[in-house]
This record gives sequence, structure tokens and C-alpha cells, in this order.
Amino acid sequence: MQDEIVKTGLLGTNRASFQLAGDLNEIGSKVSSSQKDKEDAFLISAAITFLYAESGLEAEEGKADMPVCPQEIKAELSGNINQYIADALAGRDDVWFDFVIAKANQAGKLVSAKMVPLILNKALEQRQKREKIVSVCGELGKWLCMLNPAWMKLNEKQEEDADWETGSLEQRKLFLRRLREVNPSEALDLLKSSFAQENAANRVEFIEVLQTGLSIHDEPFLLEVLNDKSKKVKEAALSLLQPLEGSSINQLYLDHLTRAFQVKEERHLLLLKKKVLYFDASVLPSGEIFKIGIEKVSSEKGVEDVVFQTAQMLAFVNPRLLAQNFNLPEEDWISLLLEQKDSVIFKPFLLAAAIRFKNKLLAEKILDSENGFDIRLMEIIDEDKRLQWFEKYLDSHFTSVLEMLLDQNYSILPVQLSESKGSLQTHIRLRNPIISDLH
Repeated sequence: MQDEIVKTGLLGTNRASFQLAGDLNEIGSKVSSSQKDKEDAFLISAAITFLYAESGLEAEEGKADMPVCPQEIKAELSGNINQYIADALAGRDDVWFDFVIAKANQAGKLVSAKMVPLILNKALEQRQKREKIVSVCGELGKWLCMLNPAWMKLNEKQEEDADWETGSLEQRKLFLRRLREVNPSEALDLLKSSFAQENAANRVEFIEVLQTGLSIHDEPFLLEVLNDKSKKVKEAALSLLQPLEGSSINQLYLDHLTRAFQVKEERHLLLLKKKVLYFDASVLPSGEIFKIGIEKVSSEKGVEDVVFQTAQMLAFVNPRLLAQNFNLPEEDWISLLLEQKDSVIFKPFLLAAAIRFKNKLLAEKILDSENGFDIRLMEIIDEDKRLQWFEKYLDSHFTSVLEMLLDQNYSILPVQLSESKGSLQTHIRLRNPIISDLH
């Protein structure tokens, strides 16, 4: 057929004639009848011929067993709620998204089918919340997870039978963490048995898991790890040893702080005596301290090196231990620290100590002080005691406070707080329609 096309092209349509034949005969007749110009008809017919030749063989029929998506049992959310979720995803408003998902789960309802792929992608980003997120996708979500390799992990439950020897890194970390919760020493022995064979990145990850169930019994191993070739591995081990009560490193910090501070009594208003905390800048840390995580030169403008060195150590020593060394109630010791003339320098490090040791007294004292807000401190304090700081910081730190108020429990907001703050009333009122839609 191609020879006939070449021949017609060389001789011209007046001297040669090319007609589609065989399977294309019917199409050729239509081309000829619809085209007045013979050259156009020839070119169209030639194009059809080449397309036909390139189309290849007819596709073979194949069969595949596709699992059937089970019927949904739960009801679907209203169109308004689905739109709220879509808006939260589009605006990356995680607080609002978490709230709507939580309320949907409480109501036992599902997102619309078209929302499911978006929700599954979101679940991939939030590992800790994935089960709650996937649950609003119903049977359709489970079915799609079976078909898409990217979503397949969402169908997996937390790996109860994760294997230490052959599991993935995440499975092995989970295995080790769970073992640390019930038998810390056995978990440590297991890690020791293969620690040297792990790459540096894995060694860092496993050291961080030791935070679960951390005790003085882990010190010998962590001290050995300080000789690791990898700087990051050594830093991971040091970060556990520095605040570890009773460890040699923590004891060095504690001893220096006990020598560097002095509690004296001074007369106040002639008759009253008042305890005052003094910092003795002439008491210098030993050279060994600078080898275990304390910077020697101040990175704060206008702050003396020795003050900065001492401030760093405050971040790693539980205030309870210092109070005991000075024979003071812990609350009194904390008050003296925050009243000390260098307290502005000390405060960020004391904040770190409050968070690290979950020290409620220190957290409350810092929140009471000027510019002392940090949402992590609020998390340390008992829920029934937070109201006074909610009121104090709601206007100046509205977003952070609201995020805590709308936590994962979504408990009832204190009446006193919701009635007294117009900005909070407005925010809740704007989102109030969801309540009726979810019941």
C-alpha cells in the first residue's frame, strides 16, 4: 500500500490514483465523496493509511480480580462540613482541621467520596493522628489504601509484632520503645548487641529512643557512645546525659551551681529579714565542664562568659536538686532565682529546665513573670489551673492559647473565659454552625 502512495505522490493524482482498500475501503469511499480536490483526498487517505499501519496489533483482552469496595455503613457528613474540611486543607489550618475531624469521629460520620483522596494524603503527613484521620474515610478509604502503594501504609495498624532483626527502621524503633516501657534494661542490652553494626543515622535514632525509660543505669553505655566517630551520635548521647539526675555530667553541673550561688539574709524595711540570692562570678567552672556540652564563650551580646556558662547549666539541673542543696523549699528557691539580678539572662534556660523536667512550680513562676509566656509551659500545668494564664495571655497570644483551648479533647471552654473575651466569642461564633451539622 505504501508503494502505491509513493507512486501517486511522484506521478500526481492526474496520472495515478490511490484508493484505500481492504478494511479501510469504507473510510476511503467517504473520503473520496467528501473531498472535491483530488490532492486533498489523496493526502487524507495517505495519512489514514500510515495511522492504520502505526496502530499496531489489536489489544488483547485481559482479566484482573479487582476487590469490591464494601458498602458504607456510616452516614456521610453534610455538604457544609465537607466544605469546612476542604477549606482547612486548602488553608493548611491544622487546628481547624483537627477539630472538624474529631467532631466527625464523635458523630460517627464520614467525609464525602471526593474528599477521601485529599484526606488520605493529609494522613500521610500526620503519622500520630493518621488513624483518627483515616477513620472518617470509611470503607472507601480502606479500599483505596489497598490499591495505591503510597496509601497502603495507612491501612497498617501500629506494628504490634514489629521485628527487631528484619523490620524497617520505624518498626525497630517502635519495638525498642515498647520494650523500654516494660523492661528498660532488656531493651538496652538488645540495642548494645547491634549498635556497632548500625549506620550513624540509625545510631542517632536509637539513642533518642532511650529517652523512654531513661535512668542512671543507662549512663555507662551513653558514656561509651561519647567516643563514637559520629558527631551527631555523640551529641545525641550527651543530650541524654546532661539532664540525667545522678550522672557524672549532671553532678558536675550541680556542684558548680551550688558553689556559684550564695543565699544571704538582708534586712528589709529595717525590721524584716529577706533572703537574697547572689551569683559569685569569681567561681569559675572546671575545664572538664567545657568538654561536656557547655559553651565557653558567651553568644549573648553584653553577657559575661561566666554568667552565660552558668545559665547554660541551669537548663540541665532540676530546680528541686538545687533547692535541696540550699536547704530551701523549692518554691522559695525558684523565686530567688527569678528575682536575681541576672534573671533576664537566666530565664530562657530556666524555661528549658521547666519543660525538660516538667516542673510545674517553675512553669507557674515563669508564666507569672513579665514576658513569660510559652505555650509549652501551659502544657505542664494541670488543666484545672490554667484559667488564670489563659485570661492573662489570650489577647497577646491569641492563636497559641486558642490552639490549646481547642485541644484534641475539645473539652468545654470555661464560661468565665468565653464570656469575658470578645475575640474568643467572635472566633467561636464564626465556627459555631459545625455543632448542629455534626449531631
